[in-house]
Amino acid sequence: MSISWSRRPSNRAAQHTSGYLWRLVRFAAALATLVVGLTSCGDASETAQSDAAADESSSTSSASGEDAVSSLPGEDELAAGLLTIDDVPIGWAEVPQDDSDDPLCGIRITELLGLDADSLPSATVEYAEDPDTGPAFGERVGFVPAGRGGDVLPALDEAMDRCDGEADDGLDVTVSDLSFPSLGDDSAAYRITYSDPDSEQSVHFDVVYAMSGDLATIVSALDVYGDPTDTLATYAPKAVRHAVRTLGTTPPPS
Repeated sequence: MSISWSRRPSNRAAQHTSGYLWRLVRFAAALATLVVGLTSCGDASETAQSDAAADESSSTSSASGEDAVSSLPGEDELAAGLLTIDDVPIGWAEVPQDDSDDPLCGIRITELLGLDADSLPSATVEYAEDPDTGPAFGERVGFVPAGRGGDVLPALDEAMDRCDGEADDGLDVTVSDLSFPSLGDDSAAYRITYSDPDSEQSVHFDVVYAMSGDLATIVSALDVYGDPTDTLATYAPKAVRHAVRTLGTTPPPS
């Protein structure tokens, strides 16, 4: 994420503003249930239901709903697929997770796939040189039910289109495609910008969703005074490779 000002603010102002906006969209909150879920962008929830029904009918998987989700690997198993403190520079630290459950752009994978469950099992981590201003990145990994990996990105792209131009907690939301190398079997990258119409300040962050079979790896980057795409380019490919090498690309048999 990156905040843009007409002039560089004082450290106190920067920390206050960036901290507030970062808390709105920080990775642990934005991706709280593996994450993407149509709950806060206009009339997206109604559209999501019809999209989900179409996704379910076209899926080759016979698994559905809670049974499909309950058989997926849990957080403890998935955590091995995350990058560790050894993968970041000296001076960076792990950022403590909070309990917020505010999905990025209000989008949840479970709703996109029409699954009868609130969330998917996942593991997440954040690292930062400075948690308020960055550079920083967050990573989340988890499986979707077997055979559903190919359904995620098309539904996600439609959801992101619906979110573009909406408002969230008084902030204007802009979503744009981000030019970024393909990762895994397929991936989609976006720049999400939150703008405060009163202060004319904005914060943006870059995020990539990579699907490797049924394994989802989501990496988001923040850098208030730099380019978050550089941070994303440093850690996202490494994150995807490590997750695939450690966890594989299909959920293990239950």
